[in-house]
Amino acid sequence: MLIYTYGYSAAAAGAAFLPFSAIMAAGSRTAGGLAQRIGSRAMLAAGSLVTASGYAVFALSAERPEYWLGFLPGLVLTGIGMTACVAPPCDLGGSASGMNNAAARLGGLVAVAALGFAFGGTSASDVASVAVVEAYRRVMWTAAALAVAAASMALARLGNEPSERRRAN
Repeated sequence: MLIYTYGYSAAAAGAAFLPFSAIMAAGSRTAGGLAQRIGSRAMLAAGSLVTASGYAVFALSAERPEYWLGFLPGLVLTGIGMTACVAPPCDLGGSASGMNNAAARLGGLVAVAALGFAFGGTSASDVASVAVVEAYRRVMWTAAALAVAAASMALARLGNEPSERRRAN
């Protein structure tokens, strides 16, 4: 969307995502320690809700081409939420890393397949800018709804690890 709708160069579009990576890198250690103290359930639920709010901001600001008010706020919220979601307790880091990597690869494959399906094999230059913005908005609202569903499932299905660990000790 940044490239075809708003005219960003490939380098500028890539650089636009740097705050997301910086947030993940800077916050992962803190989030992992917090997950150890309060449990994965709370972290996953809260992180999913913050991620959902980031996706909602993306959807609401889809027609704003300016970076600072149109794109960055959603990116920051999504980065904070994802950092909380993927922060495993310290003793589960290896397993969580493998699961996260597998989920990221699967998500990338699904996204590429969905884009091809959504645009019917046409080139991006053939698709009207308005259609791209509307498709983007729908995808962001869908992602927000899925993130809320993830929060609901975390609350309904996961145990509260810290209290369970205290009882075991």
